[in-house]
Amino acid sequence: MANKNSIRYVVKNAESICKTLRWHGTVTCPHCGSVHVYDCHYGYKCADCRKRFTNYTNTLMHGSKLDTAAWVLTLYLMLDSRGISSVEVARKVGVTQKTAWFMMMRWRQAMSQDSVELKGVISMDEAYLGGSWTNKPLRKQQAIADKYIPREFQHGLLPKSAFLKINSEIHTPIIGMNDGTSVVLKVLPRGFSKTDIQAIFTAHASNVTCCVSDSSPLYNDWTVPFEHANHSKRQYST
Repeated sequence: MANKNSIRYVVKNAESICKTLRWHGTVTCPHCGSVHVYDCHYGYKCADCRKRFTNYTNTLMHGSKLDTAAWVLTLYLMLDSRGISSVEVARKVGVTQKTAWFMMMRWRQAMSQDSVELKGVISMDEAYLGGSWTNKPLRKQQAIADKYIPREFQHGLLPKSAFLKINSEIHTPIIGMNDGTSVVLKVLPRGFSKTDIQAIFTAHASNVTCCVSDSSPLYNDWTVPFEHANHSKRQYST
């Protein structure tokens, strides 16, 4: 979970975080797509279409009366936790519960990827995201150990089944797909399964030329052309 230092950092650097996430180093006019822009007191001005814009134009923060720090901190708290209530967000951000709920709903709508369509060559990979085991409080470590590790193994070699259960307890399984233009990231609440991954792939992929992934058995026996990279041999592309 977020600590006070990380929260202070997010609040202090909210403006620069938004600028980095929006432009990735190159400010582009959202009206005409030109890169010929310059700074002005309002934000930016396009040298081609002469229109003004800011880091928030055409985003969910456009025209909002809420501070940028409140929006960014809300997003950070949502991403830093598997699940956080609007009451907790309101307390940490310093807004009302109704305002926190509104910001959280807007962020969820913005992050929805239901309509994203991937085409051509699609790269896929899976990963567990989350904090380190050593950062867990000792009481939580003990509770997880008592839950998943048989007594006879608590001071010896850990069975693979127990390791997988613990990993899914402290980390979130994520599947990522990318066609070079768009990216789809999905949480797998039931852990990694071939059925769930194929369902996500089918929902977002069309006109697929080829899929590229690692040598995991999750990608065996697919009906689409597949190329496998062996990560254990430091091969990350085909």
